[in-house]
Amino acid sequence: FSTLTREDHKTRSLAQVVRRIFPDTIIALGGPIAWADPMAKANESFYDWVFYGEADYSFPNAVDRILLGSTDLTGIPGIIWRQQQEGKRSDRFIDNGAAEFIADLDALAFPAWDLVDLSEYAKLPSMMGYIKGKRYAPLFTSRGCPYKCTYCHDIFGKKFRWRSAENVLAEIELLRSKYGVDELHIVDDIFNLHKPRMKQICQAMKNWNMNIAFPNGIRADILNEESVDLLVSAGTYQVSVAIETVTPRLQEMIQKNLNLEALVDVISWFKQRGVIVNGFFMIGFPTETVDEIENTIQWALRSDLMQAAFSMVVAQQGLPLYDLAKEIDAKALEKLSQGDYFYTSSWYSLAYNVDLSSIQKSAFTRFYFKSFSRLLGNFRALNFRQFTRGVMGIIRIAFASKATT
Repeated sequence: FSTLTREDHKTRSLAQVVRRIFPDTIIALGGPIAWADPMAKANESFYDWVFYGEADYSFPNAVDRILLGSTDLTGIPGIIWRQQQEGKRSDRFIDNGAAEFIADLDALAFPAWDLVDLSEYAKLPSMMGYIKGKRYAPLFTSRGCPYKCTYCHDIFGKKFRWRSAENVLAEIELLRSKYGVDELHIVDDIFNLHKPRMKQICQAMKNWNMNIAFPNGIRADILNEESVDLLVSAGTYQVSVAIETVTPRLQEMIQKNLNLEALVDVISWFKQRGVIVNGFFMIGFPTETVDEIENTIQWALRSDLMQAAFSMVVAQQGLPLYDLAKEIDAKALEKLSQGDYFYTSSWYSLAYNVDLSSIQKSAFTRFYFKSFSRLLGNFRALNFRQFTRGVMGIIRIAFASKATT
């Protein structure tokens, strides 16, 4: 299981079912939920292997050991593993220590695209809720982010590492020529940090007739107009920008430190070139006032954004924001329901007795349905099928709580 923190309870339930039906099966856990506190996950007794950090090498190495008949995983970094005694599962775990971050991302193999039915995926909602082309593929070209936002995961570390432009272009060419992909969804945390690499990729793709979207977001306030032109020339038709809050005090508190003036220009440049710009906002930070929430919503309403998601803040365990929320109201954290992938309540509502869900729904309604020009702009940018799918995807995303891991 590769699990987000929001999927923890679902994963535990599935692991219990697997353990009951297949008692001798090795159950492995990885992903952000394991990174936060790997030994705690091991002690839940459902799992035999818990991987923390990047498992590109450690996971296949562990599988190789098992296939070769050994249950001893000594020496494989980045794994906590359950020992066996007389061929049976024991309660003793061995922690091999964390694995180092992978420095050479070009050394990793491309995904096994031949095992993916891309035609079937094209029929389902994407991460954005829609696609513009006929067949799309997600693309992950870098890892790590040097920014220190207090609400965000750290599973790839703070050192930015990237695949070379040549390596990225080789995978794109494979997807185009062999698998008929005409749309890419680039899901890096910060694709545009290394500007020379971005320029090389974009220039090479100018005549490739690809549709490009950034559903996970880019760091928009470090773009200039030349960079915007480059992205558009390569086929970019959608970008997401993470704004979170327009309150300077909160920008400093969460260490986002976004340059809002620069961001306004970037959004305008994209809009002038016909690019759909989606804004991510977070409402309900610890210490945030209702007036500050409304100021953020009003900023979104006045902006040139064509789409927006107003997400309720979720304080993730192991992150600085969680510690602050716990300091203010620990009982509210304990009461917060973990029973659904999308929270119906929030720490903010419990701590401050504010109906944050109603504020969220009001923001969504005002943004989309009180602006005819915004609805018309989305309709013009997409055909009817894409527009309808996009609206449903936006509704699904807009009423989600913000859980970055």
